[in-house]
Amino acid sequence: MKIAFVTGWGVVPQNGGQGTFCACLVRQLAGRGHTVSVLSRNLESWNQWAADVRLDGDVKFQRPNAAALRACDVVHLNGPGVRQLALTAWLKRPTVVTHQGYHLCCPEGTAWHPSGCDVSLGRLGPCEGCRWRTPLAHMHLQVQSRLVRFARNVAVSDCVRTRLDLDQTVLNPYDVGVVPDLSSAAVERKLAFIGRLVPEKGPQIAIEALSHLSDVTLDIYGQGVMEPELRRLAEHLGLTDRVRFRGMVPSPVVDAASAAAIAVPGLWDEPLGYVTIEAMAAGKAVIATAIGGSLELVTEDRGWLVRPGDPADLARALDQVLRRPAERIARGSRAREFIRATLDPVHTAEQYEDIYRRQVQRFEAAGG
Repeated sequence: MKIAFVTGWGVVPQNGGQGTFCACLVRQLAGRGHTVSVLSRNLESWNQWAADVRLDGDVKFQRPNAAALRACDVVHLNGPGVRQLALTAWLKRPTVVTHQGYHLCCPEGTAWHPSGCDVSLGRLGPCEGCRWRTPLAHMHLQVQSRLVRFARNVAVSDCVRTRLDLDQTVLNPYDVGVVPDLSSAAVERKLAFIGRLVPEKGPQIAIEALSHLSDVTLDIYGQGVMEPELRRLAEHLGLTDRVRFRGMVPSPVVDAASAAAIAVPGLWDEPLGYVTIEAMAAGKAVIATAIGGSLELVTEDRGWLVRPGDPADLARALDQVLRRPAERIARGSRAREFIRATLDPVHTAEQYEDIYRRQVQRFEAAGG
C-alpha cells in the first residue's frame, strides 16, 4: 500500500510525543512492506532521523504537495487541519486522521482554561478565556468539523474519542527497548517534572508539593512561558535551593533516573501523555493526576493517582513512594510490562493497516 503520512507543522522525530508517534509508526509501516511518503515542512529533522536509525523499506521525505497525495492509496494526517483536509477531499483520497488532542473543537488544542472550558464537538470554541476568541477562529473550527466527517477519525485515547465523538481509539505506540529498565535504580529524596512549562501541565503543583515535605528536591525538565512565574513561586515559598530548572535534555526520563518519582500533575484532560508512557516504560514510579488519558495508563497497581490541583495529595503520594521502596519497584516493573504489552508498535501498525484497508474499501464503495 502507498501511504502519504502528513506529520503536521513542527512535528519532528527528535522531540515530543507526536514526533515519537509519527517516527514509530512510519518505521513500522515501512518495515511491513508499505511505501511511505512522509510529508513534512521540517525535512532537515526527518532526514537526520532517517540517517540515525535503520529504516527497512521504502520511505521518502518530501514537503507537502498535491502530487504525493494524488499518487497514494491512503492519506494519514497526524491531526486535523483545514488545508490538508480540504486538499484530500478535493483530490478524492481516502483519509485517516489521528487526533492527538482537541484541535477539532479548540484553537489551542487543549480544551482547557483556568477559568473553565467545556467545549466539545457539539459546542465549538473558542471559549471566553481563549486568546483566539475571534469569529474567524470559530469559523475555522466550523469548516474543519465539516471536512473531517469525510475521513476516518482515530483518537489516541478513549478520553479524546468520547469528548470529540470520534470513530475509534488506537493508543499511541511505544518501543520499551529504547529506554533502560530503571525500576531498581538507586533513588534520592527527589521528584522530577518533565514537560512544557504551561499552566495546564501543572508544574506549579509540583513546586507547591515541596512545601509539604522536608528535604525533598524537585528537578524541572522543559521550557515554557511559565518559567519566570515558577521561579518566583519557588522564591516566594522559600524553595529556591530545592527547585532546579534543568531545561531541555535529550532524554529527561533517563536523566532523572535518581528521582524517586516522575510527577504528572496536569490540570487538564491530557490526551494520553508521552512523558507518562516513557516514565512507565523505564519502570519509574509515576504520580499522575486522576483525569484524562492518564487514567488509561496509570492505575494504583502500576503507579500513584492523585487529585487534580492538590499539592498536598501529590506530597502524600511521594511520601508513600519514598517510604515503600519495594512497592515502588513492584509498581514500576508492572508499569513497564504494561507498556510493553499494550503499546507494542507492531500491534499499533496492524491496527492502522486495518483502518487503512477499511477506509479504502469505504471510499471505493462510495464510488471514489
